[in-house]
Amino acid sequence: MSKKYLTLIFTFIIVATSSAADFSVSGTLASVSQSTTGGNARSWGTFGAGYINSVAMFSNQEYTEELTYRFTFPAIPANANVTGVTVSITRRGMSIIGALSNISIRDQKVALSLGGDNKNLNTTYGKTNETKVYGGTTDDWNVSLNPSQFNSGNFGIIYAARRNANGGATDQYAILSNIEVTVSYSVILPVEMIYFHGHFQTTDKALLFWSTATEINSQKFILERSLNGIDYEVIDEIAAAGQSSTPIEYSYLDRVVEQDDPIYYRLRQLDWDGNEHLFGPISLRRVLNNEITLYPNPVTDKVFIEFPKNRPVKSWQIYNALGQLVEASTSLYPVIFYEINTRDFREGNYLVKTEFFDGSYSMKRFVKK
Repeated sequence: MSKKYLTLIFTFIIVATSSAADFSVSGTLASVSQSTTGGNARSWGTFGAGYINSVAMFSNQEYTEELTYRFTFPAIPANANVTGVTVSITRRGMSIIGALSNISIRDQKVALSLGGDNKNLNTTYGKTNETKVYGGTTDDWNVSLNPSQFNSGNFGIIYAARRNANGGATDQYAILSNIEVTVSYSVILPVEMIYFHGHFQTTDKALLFWSTATEINSQKFILERSLNGIDYEVIDEIAAAGQSSTPIEYSYLDRVVEQDDPIYYRLRQLDWDGNEHLFGPISLRRVLNNEITLYPNPVTDKVFIEFPKNRPVKSWQIYNALGQLVEASTSLYPVIFYEINTRDFREGNYLVKTEFFDGSYSMKRFVKK
């Protein structure tokens, strides 16, 4: 059993990836172009940064008004496999009263400028704002998609609205207040991460540790810290194994600023060919707690036990499902953290019984997988 002597409780987060990691990027609207199929369109409005306010006025004919919204995206790796495109369109509600209630505007076409399926729902505009979602993270719209099509800056979404002819000469508006496009893709990572986590060892020192299952062409890890979760600074660079097909463990002891708010960490893994991959972030926080905390749960190789800083612990025991004692310790104070090796524990349920110096007890359960 490995013991660690701490003075603080921390937040524990595991970040794991498989060798094929999934990502998504959202596009930024770049331009809008318009075309009309029959009928008599009055105008389409303009679009602004962050939102769209395109308006179509319709006369007394049935016809389709079509627009192409083009988007730019953050660069998608050339070796990525594009898995799907999600389009989210927010339509403004219409005010329909009395004799005008027979007017109908509906989605007629929602498709990629690259071709493929028309995903329109063919539903009429309602009286309240509504958001319609087309496609999805694994929907390729029945067309071959690759990163170059999105990196070119020419990718677009074609949207068409259609009005029936039952409203006489009354103008009617089709308004899109927002349109968002997200491209989902997967990339084979040169590093397969098992976990990335950490904890405080003292009031001003945090231990970060991570493990890789495999490494291919891996040069180094760049460890970054943030005190607000937004602005990160580089702490240090740690050399990677380079090539490995067996698990490798890394660790780093960081001297940190004493603050009650969370402290964030993330890892940048850099390949020898210049590509990099981001893991995390994880957050560590000094927290006072009146109860013991067990994690992870269920357990595989290790279970971490945190004891409350403000309730001195006299002893603790771990019992299996048969009531047999399998682990114990006494005279703990002021220790508030234990790391228990559970590799030799049988699968099943376990109970942790803790006695405090004030005479009270606490019971916590965990499952060994």
